[in-house]
Amino acid sequence: MKISSVIVGALVVGLIVGSSVMAGDGRGSMYGGLMVAKSYGQQTGTIGFSGGLADNNAISGWFGYGMSKYIDGRVHLGFWDSGPKTFLMLGGDFKWQFWSVDEGPRYPLDMAVGGFIEYEDKDRGSYLQLGSHLVASYPFKLYERGVLSPYGRLNVRLYRESIEPSSSNSDIKFGLNGGAAWDATNALRFYGEFQIDGNNGVFFGVEFVVM
Repeated sequence: MKISSVIVGALVVGLIVGSSVMAGDGRGSMYGGLMVAKSYGQQTGTIGFSGGLADNNAISGWFGYGMSKYIDGRVHLGFWDSGPKTFLMLGGDFKWQFWSVDEGPRYPLDMAVGGFIEYEDKDRGSYLQLGSHLVASYPFKLYERGVLSPYGRLNVRLYRESIEPSSSNSDIKFGLNGGAAWDATNALRFYGEFQIDGNNGVFFGVEFVVM
């Protein structure tokens, strides 16, 4: 077994234990993580679609773009379901990859750090989340075709609930996403993950390279 496999497994287990203790009740992400630590690459553009089966179900789409070799970002648009009604959600995230296994044995994992923002509309108010995240992943080349990348994402965020006309509530929250991305081709990637952050559930996504 490769040492990198052991490291990935230990990281994911550690994140699960840590976030299960810290997450608590509260608003969680409607988008999930759906990202690996490896950056898109400079001037690479993608379009993705996702669905979440969680405490609050949601569907969304995103556009991602590589701003440099190691920095990329995404903008999100979607809708979440509170039961009787459906509401708008907007967001964005970015990450900087500071470790890369492509650079040789010096780095055992792909790792990245970044930030994100989410806004969800609701009846007589809104939710706003602003935070940072740490992402780790490792790409395994499959025997027949493609690359499978297990990943984990830990986030800490400021959560604010606004209730019209003048009430609000703020708190600090933690969350975890863990899953895998499969690069079926150089232009097609599939995601599957679980999330523990106050909007607990599973998320699925597909992403296409368009430029």
